[in-house]
Amino acid sequence: MGMAIQESALERIHRCRTCREAVEAAAGSGDVEVDQEVARAAAASLPPPSEVAAACQFTRLPIRFDSLQAEVNAMALFHLLQFGSGFDSLLLTKMGRDAREVVQYGLLGMLVHGAPLESRQWMAAFAADQAFAFFNIDSTGERAGQGPLGAFTSLLREAVSETGKALAQSGHASLGALILAQLDRQAAAGQPPSAAALVAALAEAVPVFDDAGLYRGKQVYFYRKAQLLAAQLHLRFRGADPRFRFADMEQLAVNS
Repeated sequence: MGMAIQESALERIHRCRTCREAVEAAAGSGDVEVDQEVARAAAASLPPPSEVAAACQFTRLPIRFDSLQAEVNAMALFHLLQFGSGFDSLLLTKMGRDAREVVQYGLLGMLVHGAPLESRQWMAAFAADQAFAFFNIDSTGERAGQGPLGAFTSLLREAVSETGKALAQSGHASLGALILAQLDRQAAAGQPPSAAALVAALAEAVPVFDDAGLYRGKQVYFYRKAQLLAAQLHLRFRGADPRFRFADMEQLAVNS
């Protein structure tokens, strides 16, 4: 008997047994209605791939980093915390920033104040007061996680803390160290650099990157944050470091 071919993390997303099956189940149950004519029209209106590729830019933080690993780590932390769009309207009203801007503001604050972002111990011990201070979310009566802004800050704190604990379990000092170790393993094995392999490694080691869930008994994979990070790493470093010249970029989902 031949060995079964293991599907990659990105194939898991694209294969009919995940997202397509979920859409079919949603349509069959009446939860969602998909207008195929509108979907086809939307697809036909997309610009050609060459224009999309030319428009892709990486998010460069206005910070001089001491090492490649430090910059990779900062980028990884930024994408780890890319959630909370449901709080956007409230954040914009009270702070003038949406969730993405709040996270970017907080990360820049950490970098400017010399927070040890490459320490899994510091991440694991990340406390509520630090979250409020760095992300500048200080709404009266919400420090204990009460109220919508308190809930959002609690999610940010938990994501940082849980990731620090996950890094300790995987034996990596930081997210940057985890990513570079994965890329080095690919190179040592003579494999072409793979975004799918990096996404899988992140999802396996760090629960916050493992965004998947059950819908009507079917497992649906998204890996949105990990895919966005892989795309940004490719755009940022592909010209200087061959480890980031991922050969399977075309497999990333459209949001990436």
